Amino acid sequence: MNRKVVYNACYGGFGLSPLAIKRYYLAKHPGARLFFYKTEYLDGGQKATRIPGDDKSLKGLSSHRTEIRTKDFGEEFYVESIGSSDESGFWSNKYYVSAYDIERDDPDLVRIVEELGDDASGDCAELAVADIGEEKYRIEEYDGWESVITPSTEYEWK
Repeated sequence: MNRKVVYNACYGGFGLSPLAIKRYYLAKHPGARLFFYKTEYLDGGQKATRIPGDDKSLKGLSSHRTEIRTKDFGEEFYVESIGSSDESGFWSNKYYVSAYDIERDDPDLVRIVEELGDDASGDCAELAVADIGEEKYRIEEYDGWESVITPSTEYEWK
């Protein structure tokens, strides 16, 4: 069995594009309805406008300016009008689809990154896939640049 791991191969940090997040979420939750919002930063808050969720519309969008949610918040709204203590759940992860809880060796993640290539990477990322066989691994990071370390990796131990 080949074990593959997704990591970030540049300075900046791990991140998935909106297209990759959509594909991953739908692989895990077939038939789920997702809502996509493009955010615009304004004085005192942020405006979110719903955008189409088809692959063509999502390709090339900034991951920092795109929100993917499992609840419909309407066509357009201002984020300052949705407080953290209200019932909407906007600020919580209750309805927010994120890439940060995904295991890096998840077969669906690996497949999506391999299929999409550069289109899988978020704004400050250059995702790559390492084939590590059946070994254990850990990811080390410096300024966002990640390295996949396995027991067989030549490494300077102190």
